[in-house]
Amino acid sequence: ISFDDDDNLVDTTVASISIVANGFDGGEEIRIEFPGIGTEFYVFDEASETGWRKGRQAEDTARSIT
Repeated sequence: ISFDDDDNLVDTTVASISIVANGFDGGEEIRIEFPGIGTEFYVFDEASETGWRKGRQAEDTARSIT
């Protein structure tokens, strides 16, 4: 949360969500970025009953080449 010099609310970012899909290997990924806290990574996983697998970092879940 940030304010300007007159104490007006400027930004209220709680989290940023990015959905990434790449066509060459079918990798789908969701990234949830929490300012000052970190990022959670999720990847599509047909073997999971929820359909998604969570990892602590991109290397745990990302199927795309970076």
